[in-house]
Amino acid sequence: MILSVLFAILWIITFTLVSLIQHPNHGRVRLSRTFAILAIYLTIISILVLLALAVVPPAVAQGRELWARVPALFDDLQRFLIRYRL
Repeated sequence: MILSVLFAILWIITFTLVSLIQHPNHGRVRLSRTFAILAIYLTIISILVLLALAVVPPAVAQGRELWARVPALFDDLQRFLIRYRL
């Protein structure tokens, strides 16, 4: 829930920056090229960090669950091999 709110906020910021960069002469202060590039890079990095925060914790939890189930899976494999004499 929190990640989707943060993603929405970053989305709004990105499109605001894009409109400022593309249409700088609407009574607003024109952004310098350096600031515009910095803002775009920071937005991209922020989105990548949010994606990492959304993907890494579930992957770690699933990895731990798999690691805890490995002995039982190995026992099942051994029983299968013994049953079919492989």
